[in-house]
Amino acid sequence: MVEKKNLMRKPEGIGPVKGANFEGAFRVKNDSVKKRLTLKIDEDLHRKVKMVAVERGVTITELVSGFIRKL
Repeated sequence: MVEKKNLMRKPEGIGPVKGANFEGAFRVKNDSVKKRLTLKIDEDLHRKVKMVAVERGVTITELVSGFIRKL
């Protein structure tokens, strides 16, 4: 039997983000229709994206949306 890792656990040395504000994470400008984007990525890449989001005090949605806007 294979034991699965708990991927939701914070890595060592990462504490809570001070000043993180998630209230606007799902707010839409101009009341436009919001679409959902699903990505299939490996666990290591997801962990890396999640850590960058935590370090910047934003959600993954905000991080990816900002990246797409810069394209």
